[in-house]
Amino acid sequence: MNENLKPVEQMGARFFWYDVLGMHHKLAIPKMNRHKKKYFATVSAFENLVEFYAVEQGFEDIRDKMEEGISRLQMANKLQPFSFPVEKLAMVLAPFGDNESRTYHRAVVLAEDIDNGNGSPKVLVRYVDYGNRDLVDYNDLRVLDPKISYKEICIADTEWLAVRYKLRGVQPVQNTPKRYEYQLYDGAHCQIDIYSTVRGEYVLADVTVEGQNISEKLVQEGYCQWKEENKADQTSRFDSSTNFRHLSLLIAL
Repeated sequence: MNENLKPVEQMGARFFWYDVLGMHHKLAIPKMNRHKKKYFATVSAFENLVEFYAVEQGFEDIRDKMEEGISRLQMANKLQPFSFPVEKLAMVLAPFGDNESRTYHRAVVLAEDIDNGNGSPKVLVRYVDYGNRDLVDYNDLRVLDPKISYKEICIADTEWLAVRYKLRGVQPVQNTPKRYEYQLYDGAHCQIDIYSTVRGEYVLADVTVEGQNISEKLVQEGYCQWKEENKADQTSRFDSSTNFRHLSLLIAL
């Protein structure tokens, strides 16, 4: 990837907070399953063969309500363009799709002032409720007003719903065609069994799709090989002391 497009975000896990221009944002801590290591999620984007983004089952409704509210503001021409430069890690509303089907979604700025050669300034964003990245025109960004809410949901303050996961115990052994990654992950409903949340950039987990462990599948098909994880990193359970310990550590950092 071009150095100018290299992500600058500190990608977080379930207990990881982001300092975005002085405001703290966090990825979704599954409120329904805070004391459980196993739950279901729907894949929304992928990074590579062993890393992907997913939204926990039940949180899609929250995302749909937020986007319905944003869409209503868009149709009423009430989304405000930026009149000042955006900075890295700023929260914005970014467009997705062409002009006829364009919709706006919550996003975080990863890199700004990217010159694409035609004089139109670009911004690299990640859609925080899906996980995918895109280059968008600066002039198409809209302000994420901290006051906007819809159906009792404060859109700016809602946790980032897309969580980044990494398959436990495997590493790729060869380049994999993108079509294979799409086939493996795109829209899949999976069971997450958390192994560790120690690493801030992802949640390490065993992932099962349609009853099959994905790590085992990749090893069997020759795309990955087994690797040993640090047992000291293993998360045994989730409780209030676990939450407090992680949050205290991160605040201290």
